[in-house]
Amino acid sequence: MDVHLAAHPVPAGQARERGAAGVRVCGPVVGPRFGPATEARRRAARLRFGPGESAPLALLVAGSWGVGEVEQAAADIQGSGGAVKVVVCGRNEALAARLREQGVAHVHGWVRDMPELMHACDVLVQNAGGLTSLEAFASGLPVASYRCIPGHGQTNAAALQEAGLAVWVRDRTTLAPALNDLLTGPTGRRQRARGLELFRTDAGPAQAIAELAGSPVFARTTRWALTTRAAATATATAAAPVGATASSRAKAEAKAGAKAGLRSHAFPDKTPAQTPAKTTAKTTAKTPTRTLAHFGRPATPTHTPTLTLTAPRALLLKAGLPAMLVVTVVTLLLGIGDPLADAYEDSAVSLGTVTHFLDGAAR
Repeated sequence: MDVHLAAHPVPAGQARERGAAGVRVCGPVVGPRFGPATEARRRAARLRFGPGESAPLALLVAGSWGVGEVEQAAADIQGSGGAVKVVVCGRNEALAARLREQGVAHVHGWVRDMPELMHACDVLVQNAGGLTSLEAFASGLPVASYRCIPGHGQTNAAALQEAGLAVWVRDRTTLAPALNDLLTGPTGRRQRARGLELFRTDAGPAQAIAELAGSPVFARTTRWALTTRAAATATATAAAPVGATASSRAKAEAKAGAKAGLRSHAFPDKTPAQTPAKTTAKTTAKTPTRTLAHFGRPATPTHTPTLTLTAPRALLLKAGLPAMLVVTVVTLLLGIGDPLADAYEDSAVSLGTVTHFLDGAAR
């Protein structure tokens, strides 16, 4: 990797500690609709997602698969007495059904309008520290990490707390005071300010990528692509009959250019001079010179080489699809969660192993 883009100095430092090169802090990326709501939009959102509720709303999320100790977290929020829970279960319809059976008033499956839902709520409670947390920061919501899932959930919770962006609530007895402090206390005000500050940087990811485009690596790739396409265009135009129309010449150039584009993308770091000796080449007969459209100068089509794929490279490309199929089958056999089981109407025993382990449910 040439560049590693980090949303905050904390993950940037972690990347450097592990030997990452070119680490840059450029801020996170979220959808443009995520942002602080006006009072009018907030009232409209409350009518839609929390009708009749006057107490603060705590938005409880658990990722697109709805994994983790979601039912326990919902009960703990209810027991805190400081907020009304709004639970998003993602694709886990079984979880949503259980929560509704338990009498939870505001339960959602897959939500297509998360910006509006965040406008309706007052605090976010999450267990993984993923994209939803970034969207909450952009929306001006304070964030609490609670009952975090093993692995990345706990690692992200520690990083967010170190950055001062989210409080990590590790015990049920401290949840109520933590929520109250986020809703009305100084911790909540600090977190809102720091979360919004993430999106006020001038050096965003787009600028970092644009600067990378001018690097020697990018220039080398571009040079190879232009050289290959130029050769292909010269070959196509040279092969066209003297009396060919502009339309027929354009078609020939487009066909040759498409082939050249495939080769340049497949092997961007190769140049014609660096191509191994095994690579074959073919030449075209001498024909009248045509104008090279890409560069606006006469082409020299005499014996112009066009690169072809060697047998090992062709076999490597053809093996890609079967390899992907094998990985997919193995993943399904190992189990990747109830949502996929529901989607394919298969047994949760074969597809739900990982989810069952993470949410601690007995099946």
